[in-house]
Amino acid sequence: MLVVDDDAATAEVLRSGVSLMPACACEIALSGPEGIKALSRESFDVVVSDVRMPGMSGFELLEFVRRGDPTLPVILVTANGEMQEAVEAAKQGAFDYMVKPVDFEHLSTTIQRAVGERDIGERDVVERDEPLVTRERAVAQRPSTRVLLGNAPSIVAMLGAIERMALSTAPVLVAGETGTGKDLVASLIHEKGPRRHRPYVAVNTTAIPATLLESELFGHVRGAFTGATQARRGLVVEAEGGTLFLDEIGDMPLELQGTLLRVIETGEVRAVGSDRGRRVDVRFIAATHRDLPSLVRKGAFREDLYYRLNVLSLSVPPLRDRRGDIPLLASHFLEVARSRMPASQVSSISADAKELLSRASWPGNVRQLAATIERIVVLGRSSRIEAADLAFLDQAEAEGGEWPGGSFELCTLKTLTERYVSWVLAQANQDKARAAAILGVDISTLYRWQRRGPTVAGDNEPRSVRRPP
Repeated sequence: MLVVDDDAATAEVLRSGVSLMPACACEIALSGPEGIKALSRESFDVVVSDVRMPGMSGFELLEFVRRGDPTLPVILVTANGEMQEAVEAAKQGAFDYMVKPVDFEHLSTTIQRAVGERDIGERDVVERDEPLVTRERAVAQRPSTRVLLGNAPSIVAMLGAIERMALSTAPVLVAGETGTGKDLVASLIHEKGPRRHRPYVAVNTTAIPATLLESELFGHVRGAFTGATQARRGLVVEAEGGTLFLDEIGDMPLELQGTLLRVIETGEVRAVGSDRGRRVDVRFIAATHRDLPSLVRKGAFREDLYYRLNVLSLSVPPLRDRRGDIPLLASHFLEVARSRMPASQVSSISADAKELLSRASWPGNVRQLAATIERIVVLGRSSRIEAADLAFLDQAEAEGGEWPGGSFELCTLKTLTERYVSWVLAQANQDKARAAAILGVDISTLYRWQRRGPTVAGDNEPRSVRRPP
């Protein structure tokens, strides 16, 4: 994959995010011309480019790519999220358009879709605007690299429930904290059922601007809105015969919930601007980290849609409730991380380190554990992970409990602010949208604080700190 962005820090964040995908090598270009040079040197499966760059914009790079290789998918990323810009991206042939900060799960899913569609296109089996008759073959032939590991009673029971639910076509609602593996559960339900040879389409409803979500899901006809120069099927139609996974359904705009309800109930989807419906055969699996019954009571989520989705339900346990599985998971993530970095010296985990891993609080659940192991594999200089390598987990564990400023330790205002932001994130189980709401800031501000630290008034001025009485 080629990432093109004039901001080196942003490009590195994108590379780090997609590096968690199996067998995904990534190269960075810090300008459009550098990207063109990289494309001339070697071939790539997908290009992810910023839109607004000096010298050569993402749209100009897209035009260059489309002239040289029309099958190479280009995903445009922007910090603005303007409707006209999104329309222009679709008009010029971008595979997708995302708004920063990028949701890496959505980006990974989109990259997999892009590569899959390109493979089909290169075999000249089907064009993008025709029914995806052979999409299921591409999905079926793609080997599964993710497994649900664990011997905890809750996991064993859930695996049995997945086997049974896979045989049904009824909607499934998967609940659980952020990072517990709800998307993995959804994909297993699909893979173990009779639809496993049909398409599996995943979409994170929070990763797509609300103004674009309706068209992305249900499609649009040509001329449906300004800039809609060609029709788009939508993800519901792309999932024909298979499964549509709606991640973070609790954050779907209320005005779209009624449309989704009609599709589920009638099995018919109507594209934006069309006066005719289209029959579809799709199984719906939805997931959320939010308390949907509470949202229903507050009027933030439709009660009828909740009951329609909650025909079958699964609750994925947090990692702290299955501590006995942590050593097994850590060993698995070690092997996965080593496969992505064969040059790493790290090859094992000591008993003391496994014990420390088992005691940590893991507010980010399995995702945080995987990232922790990956970090040590990349940066470690010895053959074995020791407890000392995990000293930072002690602080992470403390952040989930008492407010760290309670001891009134003398420190700068910036340090105090950084501690408070970290503590709020831990209290919110690393749910950035929830933490931003608690802090009273925009989520983009929270992402910026995590990269650069919070900015406080008079940041560079000396200050005196008084001990509270």
